[in-house]
Formats: sequence, C-alpha cells, structure tokens
Amino acid sequence: MLSPEHPSFILGAYNFAPMTQAAAYAAFANEGEYCRPRALLEVEDANGNSYDVPPSDCEQVLESDTVAQLNDTLINIAEEQVADGNPEFPMAGKTGTNDTTSSTWFIGYSSGVSTAAWVGSYTDMQSMRNRTINGTQYEEFFGSTLAGPMWHDYMTKAAPNYSTDDFPESDDSPFDDRRDTSRYNGGGSSDGEGGGDQSEDDSDGGDSDGGNSDGGGTGDGGAEGGAGGDGGTEGGPND
Repeated sequence: MLSPEHPSFILGAYNFAPMTQAAAYAAFANEGEYCRPRALLEVEDANGNSYDVPPSDCEQVLESDTVAQLNDTLINIAEEQVADGNPEFPMAGKTGTNDTTSSTWFIGYSSGVSTAAWVGSYTDMQSMRNRTINGTQYEEFFGSTLAGPMWHDYMTKAAPNYSTDDFPESDDSPFDDRRDTSRYNGGGSSDGEGGGDQSEDDSDGGDSDGGNSDGGGTGDGGAEGGAGGDGGTEGGPND
C-alpha cells in the first residue's frame, strides 16, 4: 500500500492501478493536496433534477514549497523529453520501468489534470524487450518508448479542458530559471556553481502490446478517462 510504513513501495514492490498512480501525481499538480478519486462529479436526470454525489475528500499531504521544488525537475522531463522541447502547455511527469521490463509507465500532469499511461505484459512478467509492435522492433523497452508518447498524445487532447496554468514556483528554489536544462549537462546551477545529475534519458522509455491510461482531476479527485488498449496493471515505477 502507499504508506511510509511500507517504504519498499517506492521500489515497485506493489501492484498499482493507473488510477492510483494518477491520483498520487495529482497532488504534485495541486500544490500538495491529495484528493481521493471519485467516479461521479454530478448527476442530473432528463427532467433537470440534480442528485447528491459523494463529496470531495481531500487533504494536504505535502508542503506546497516541497512540491514546487519537485516540479522544477519533473517539468523538464515532460516538456523537454516527452514533448520534445515544444510543450503545448506547462506539464510535468516521470517515466517508470520495472526490473523485468514487463511494465512501463509515464505518469504526468498539467495544473488541471493528472493522467497515467501504462504499457506492458498484463498476463505475466515477460519482458517487452525485442518485441515487434506495429511493424517496429524494440530491442530495448522503457517508460519513454511508448508510454510517454501515448501519454502526451492523450494529454494534448484532454488537458485543454482543464486549467493549464504554470505550476507555482518555490520561494527557495536554487534556480533562476526552472526550465534551464543546462544544469543537467554539467552547466551548473543558477549561482554558477556545480553541475547536477544527468537528466532522464532514453534509457527509460517504452510501449508494448497493451496500453492503459487513467487520470484524475486535480481539484476534487474526479476521474478523467483514459486512452489505451489491452491495458492492465502490473508493478509500478521503479526508477
């Protein structure tokens, strides 16, 4: 389960559905406020009568400044790699690939909606490496191979229906420009010192026979549909 009492969950030791992942990442889009997903936002019959639905169930689980600093990194993964440096709106996210390469992910969000794309083997732990998919053979297979592009294709259609404002910046950010990726190339931070880790590269990108994506609105945990194929859930991001 997603709990600090079980720290191994961050290593992909538990199985999570795409909706679970999307709901968790929605807190990064919502300044640290987590809202439990709900299937119904409103109900109205043919006569215009409205009916009660379960209320929003939200709580602040992370400090907003901590989330803003996290977004300093996840913005560049989504905007520079998945969107090829030409994002249609501010976006952030992270790839994920399990040890056997049987499960690959991209989970990301705009300021208004969070969605998750999964591609992998949903009936066993068979690796996605050396698979031929739609006439293309993939010797290697990671979260950025197909899950990332699938997520991006869906979000370009879905995200404009929600807020696409930029993410709040941290008051304590060490970066003058959070989108300056030179810090990942040994170019140093905004104060001219140091380099920093290499950013996410093509060693984490993939798609496969089956795909599945799900999402949740960041404000009240409402569900937003997904695009995909024979999807399932198996494993979680492991990197």
